[in-house]
Amino acid sequence: MVDITESRTNIQEKEASFRASVSEALAFRLGQSVNFINKRHFETQLFCLNGSYTAVAQNGVDGLFVAPFDMDILYVSMSNVGAGSAGTTEVDLKKITSPGGSSTSIFSTTPKINSSATSNTWILKDILTPVNDVNPTGTTLPVFIASGNELDQGQALSFDIISSMSGASDLALRIYYRPR
Repeated sequence: MVDITESRTNIQEKEASFRASVSEALAFRLGQSVNFINKRHFETQLFCLNGSYTAVAQNGVDGLFVAPFDMDILYVSMSNVGAGSAGTTEVDLKKITSPGGSSTSIFSTTPKINSSATSNTWILKDILTPVNDVNPTGTTLPVFIASGNELDQGQALSFDIISSMSGASDLALRIYYRPR
């Protein structure tokens, strides 16, 4: 069975008024609207290093994100405003399954931006439609491990810096997620 193409479609008052017949067109528009919400509505979590950053490996930068419900990560973006003069900024997201527990990377390949990338560079990993990935020169897209994009309620993500460029500034990593 094929999904109805998602569309932000309004239902007209006349179609839903008292004693109006329910038509296939109304059911189709309802299906389009529900699919639109299911596929395009999500929440975000932003991890930031504002200003200049030069760090050796650091774990838990910018705190932990605790999943308020079972969720799927749909997209990951990483941006760097000020290009560095040398080196590579590499970050990781690690899943922690219980308070005080150990952490495990959700990636088999971590996201990276190196000094050959220009200022105002970003990457976007689209898990739903990989052809929409944004991967400019000097960057490496993340690759998720099996089920790496799934978090259960109460599990946490830690934003870790593995390495950083010299002289870089304003790093951000954002996840886009929805309930599962």
